[in-house]
Amino acid sequence: SSVLKELEHIQEITKTRQIWLPSNLFVVGTMNSSDQGVFPLDTAFKRRFSFKYLPIDYSAHSKNPDFLNTKIHFNSNNYSWSAFAQSINEALLDNKISEDKLLGPYFLSPSELSKSDLTSLIIEKVCFYLWEDVLRHEDKNIIFNEDLRAFSDLNRQFESGAILFSESVLSYLDEFSSGLSEENILDARQLEEENTED
Repeated sequence: SSVLKELEHIQEITKTRQIWLPSNLFVVGTMNSSDQGVFPLDTAFKRRFSFKYLPIDYSAHSKNPDFLNTKIHFNSNNYSWSAFAQSINEALLDNKISEDKLLGPYFLSPSELSKSDLTSLIIEKVCFYLWEDVLRHEDKNIIFNEDLRAFSDLNRQFESGAILFSESVLSYLDEFSSGLSEENILDARQLEEENTED
């Protein structure tokens, strides 16, 4: 019955070549208007829509174990995804790198974040993105150790346990790692235990 009504409706639209939309219809969409693969939106087009800016917000994930557990290991230190990404972002912002280049909470997908060790993903995905895209025309020392001349050096240095990141990034890593409250870490661990029990 409902299929027949839909077919009748489509036939009516075809005959009249008109379509009516109810006045209470809202279309909601999301976009990264600064993505390099997207042409800039025309100002006249943008005027016809309402835009709401949503900043990168790691605090919204402050009880998520995938953001708080230390799953990144290098130079005898352990870091959480949240501390690592925010440290990179701060170093980029200090050097006036465009906000659309920053690492959002889900730069790594939920399935990637759920892994027990993120270290290889940091090197293969995050550092590659930073080296090849974000810092393509910028000083690589904003993020990386000044001894690194090419991405292949970064891979070799990582394998040998050498320092990969700039003093600025390491300083921010210390700051963000110590900034994780014990309460959030305990809440995250408790939530993770409850999820594994189910």
